[in-house]
Amino acid sequence: MSEDGKYNGWANYETWCVNLWLDNDGYFENLREEFGEDIEEADSDEPGERADNIADRIESDVQELYADGITAKASMMSDLVTTILGRVDWHEIAVAFLTD
Repeated sequence: MSEDGKYNGWANYETWCVNLWLDNDGYFENLREEFGEDIEEADSDEPGERADNIADRIESDVQELYADGITAKASMMSDLVTTILGRVDWHEIAVAFLTD
């Protein structure tokens, strides 16, 4: 991690890690199919509101993945996962998704 807190060019380790796993798991391919038209429009201008909407969707999807498992009941692990996910820059992931 660099002195400014960035990790591999991302806002922080947590953001980089979530983006890496979503990319490796094929999540972005499915999202690209769903938001195809919005993505094409975003390529022609600034991501702006589209990035905000997609960031909300990505965060919601990731939160849902853990809602029935780790974070379903109060525990040390649920507190840690919730804290870590709270550090993720969802907007940065959405902008990278839209501009790649």
